[in-house]
Amino acid sequence: MAARYTVKSVATKYGIQPCFMAKPKQGLPGNSGHMHFSIVDSDGKNLFARETTDENAPYPDVANLSDLGRHFLAGLLEGLPDIMPILAPTINSYKRLVENFWAPVTVSWGLEHRAASIRIIAPPTAKPGATRFEVRVPGADTNPHLVMAAVLAVGWRGVEKKLPMPCPPLGKGEEIGGTADAGVRLAKNLREATERFMRAGSVAREVFGDEFVEHFGGTREHEIRIWEEAVTDWYAIPRPPPTPCPNSIDLQVLTRTQGAQEIHRDGIRRTELLGPPSRQNKRSSRWYEASHEAQRVACLLV
Repeated sequence: MAARYTVKSVATKYGIQPCFMAKPKQGLPGNSGHMHFSIVDSDGKNLFARETTDENAPYPDVANLSDLGRHFLAGLLEGLPDIMPILAPTINSYKRLVENFWAPVTVSWGLEHRAASIRIIAPPTAKPGATRFEVRVPGADTNPHLVMAAVLAVGWRGVEKKLPMPCPPLGKGEEIGGTADAGVRLAKNLREATERFMRAGSVAREVFGDEFVEHFGGTREHEIRIWEEAVTDWYAIPRPPPTPCPNSIDLQVLTRTQGAQEIHRDGIRRTELLGPPSRQNKRSSRWYEASHEAQRVACLLV
């Protein structure tokens, strides 16, 4: 957090406005907030590192990972979908977490895999003392203190429960979301993430308690409500009218009264869509636009 304030303060002097949005521009990769995690004892020993390579490891990717490290990883993978509102707390966060933009979209992991949700950094590609997990889900818009608390909580839950890995690793060259990716899809929007976070029996409730989940989840629900009321530039973008679909009525050639009758037969609430008729058998520009929208809805119901 202090780093953000420092960057903004210094940049302002040079006429630059830094942006910490997760996805400031469409069509380009977003701003990430990856965090690295390791645990050391009082002597500075890395507890995720294994002293000797495990020749019988369940996966080669964890051959140099300690048992504690494996359980921590399992807990993180199992709990990841339930802590998404902390890792991706805004509406804009989920614009970054989409396919084909180098961002993770599933519960996935792998040794030195730079597209998975969790990248393992361990021997033979790193020295034992540098063994750690890179959590690649958070964006630049998140609160790093809450992310650290969430990751440590779900990871340590895996240690206490001695959880096994819920899915196999992704190998080099295997893409997230591909046929080799056995992990579940992460939430696609803040509403979906918050509903899972707040549901009864969620991992978030288990590790944080109901009081925190209700409070933090409530702030995310408020964020969603504000977004639903917002009118953005999206509505001002010109678009062609929808193409008529088979078996649908051609509402454009109907009068206002006839259009209301036809829509009524399709089960659409016509007064909200068309409004009261003004001049019989006359099509105004507003009626023309309304009939396009009515036709689109009618097509969906046919």
